[in-house]
Amino acid sequence: MTINKTMLFAVAVTFFLVAATQAITTFSTLDRAYDNLLDLDSRKGLTQNTMIPKEEITYTGAEVVDQLYQIHDIGVPIIIESTTFPSHVDITSTSFSMIDLNHEYKQVIIRDTQGNITEVHYNR
Repeated sequence: MTINKTMLFAVAVTFFLVAATQAITTFSTLDRAYDNLLDLDSRKGLTQNTMIPKEEITYTGAEVVDQLYQIHDIGVPIIIESTTFPSHVDITSTSFSMIDLNHEYKQVIIRDTQGNITEVHYNR
C-alpha cells in the first residue's frame, strides 16, 4: 500500500508542476503580447504611414511575361506596346516573342469609375 500512495503522490506532484508551468507561461505570454500591442500603437499603424512612391515602377520583360499569366486570370485585355491581347485569348499558346526580356517596361492600369481594372498597358 505504501508504493501505491507514493505513486499517486508522484503523479499529483507532476500534475501540479505542469499546471504551475502552464500558468507562468501564460502570464509571460500575455505580458509580451501587451508590450507588442503598445509597440504597434506607438508606430501608428502601417496604413497611416503608407506613401505612394513618386518614381515610376518599371518591370523587366521577363517580369512582364510572368505578370501576363497572373493578370490574364482577371479577364481584362492586356496591351504591350501596340499589341493587344484580348481577355478571351488562350495565353498559354500565345507567343510573346515581341517582348524584349531584358528591356524595362512601365505598367499603366486603366480603371473604370467603380475602380475595376479594364485594361493593363505595358510600354517602354
